Amino acid sequence: MLKQIFVGLFVAGLGGVLMYFSQAVTDLFGRIEWFERHMSSTRNGYVIFGFLIIIVGFLILFGVLPISQAVTETVPSI
Repeated sequence: MLKQIFVGLFVAGLGGVLMYFSQAVTDLFGRIEWFERHMSSTRNGYVIFGFLIIIVGFLILFGVLPISQAVTETVPSI
C-alpha cells in the first residue's frame, strides 16, 4: 500500500516535471515532426504526454493499475 502511494506520486511528479519543463525538453531533443504535423508543435506534444503520465500516476496511486502482482500460489514446504 505504501509502495503504491510513493510510486504513484513519483510517476505523477515526473509527468508534472515534463509538463513544466516542456520547452527545455524540446530544446534538448529538438523538434519531432509527427508532433509538429498533428499537434501543431512539439511542446504541445510533450505537455499532452506529461498529462497522460500524470493520469497513469494517479491510476497507480488509487490502485487501478497494479504495480506488482500478488503471489497467489503457495510453495509447499519440505
